[in-house]
Amino acid sequence: MKETIEIKYITDDMYYTNKQISNSHIVYSNISNTAVQDVAKLHSLKFCLSGLEIYRINGYEKRLNPGEFILVNPEQNFEIIADKKNTEGICLFFEDNNENNISDTVFENRKYNILDNIELMNNITSIKNNLVRNRLKQTNINFNSFLDLLTNDNKVLKHSLNGLEMKNNQLSTDLAYRLMKVKEFIDNNYYENLDIDRLANMSYTSKFHFLRMYKKMFGISPYRYILELKLLESKKLLRFHNTIEVSRKLNFTDRSAFSNRFKRRFKENPIEYRNKMK
Repeated sequence: MKETIEIKYITDDMYYTNKQISNSHIVYSNISNTAVQDVAKLHSLKFCLSGLEIYRINGYEKRLNPGEFILVNPEQNFEIIADKKNTEGICLFFEDNNENNISDTVFENRKYNILDNIELMNNITSIKNNLVRNRLKQTNINFNSFLDLLTNDNKVLKHSLNGLEMKNNQLSTDLAYRLMKVKEFIDNNYYENLDIDRLANMSYTSKFHFLRMYKKMFGISPYRYILELKLLESKKLLRFHNTIEVSRKLNFTDRSAFSNRFKRRFKENPIEYRNKMK
């Protein structure tokens, strides 16, 4: 579903802090010899159109040439530097809603080239043409479809499920060990209808603290991790079982809930996938 998105324009004399970006926004910047420090509030895609953009994210430097972009997570500290005159960039901010589950997404702060994803390149090109040529104050865009292009790109990894490693080594040794044991329990029991309160009790923390610390340590919420394990397993089960059987085996609330989750994740419904595998 397309939504009306406000467009903000940044110059050397006008900068919008991330606190001023409260919804899904598109920001177009044309700056030179500027250095600005900020803290990310939302997930965002930062794309270089011309010149050279330098980002320092949590102390690590990324130099973007035209056609390259990086993805930034909420609460990351970053500094942006325009190294040449007429450095142009586009930044897309993604707000969480009930459809996209972006709050559970963890982007790697690597550089990507827009040419590696033709659909993404076409979307960015269309946005750029509207901003540069027409100076629109708002536009319509399907942000959920745009997010799908990102999070389903093999080169844009949200997280690693195989051998999921600690993303944060600043937790106490005792708490880290307890969270690792909880993850191990999930890995061995995700067929069950796992209750978050039960998992929190296993970590000897409150539910709120458990959710926050689990995501801080592994870069993904326990809800999202369990769902991902179930969906990956469902692809194996669908070779031998119908959708009702699979949804029951994996403790989805019903077949409809399973089908919706499967289609959102793999871009085809489970019946289509099963028929293709026969």
